[in-house]
Amino acid sequence: MLAYKHQFGITFVEVMVTVAIVGILAAVAIPSYTDYIARQRLNGAVEAIYGQAILARRQAVSNNDTRYVFVSDDSGDWCAFTSNVSNATCASSDTPIYAHGRDYPGVTVSTGVSTAFVMPALTATPVSVSVTGENGDSRTLSISANQMISVN
Repeated sequence: MLAYKHQFGITFVEVMVTVAIVGILAAVAIPSYTDYIARQRLNGAVEAIYGQAILARRQAVSNNDTRYVFVSDDSGDWCAFTSNVSNATCASSDTPIYAHGRDYPGVTVSTGVSTAFVMPALTATPVSVSVTGENGDSRTLSISANQMISVN
């Protein structure tokens, strides 16, 4: 009489079924993940520009002076920054903190926009900045004459 020992392990068929299940799950998840990444880049760009506007308004109030926010073209990409001079450029010595389009691939912004937060008058030049993501979603950042900053 022969005694068979019970062997432990998995078969090739079991491995192939597992690989097929993982492949199906990945095929379903990847498009959702790429849409998520595109939405997060759009939200990040809007928050970066919003942060520059908030920074300019705070500096204007703190210093009781005029501060400028620019959204400009920087060698084919966009740049948003705050300055205390009306003719500043992105990444100049006057703008140590800025948001740059290279950090948000696929996001386009309406450039050539600038506004001034004027103190003590508590006024601003009304502007709107359109921000569009690679999947077609868009947001608009608006600054009103009474220095209110909103995102739609």
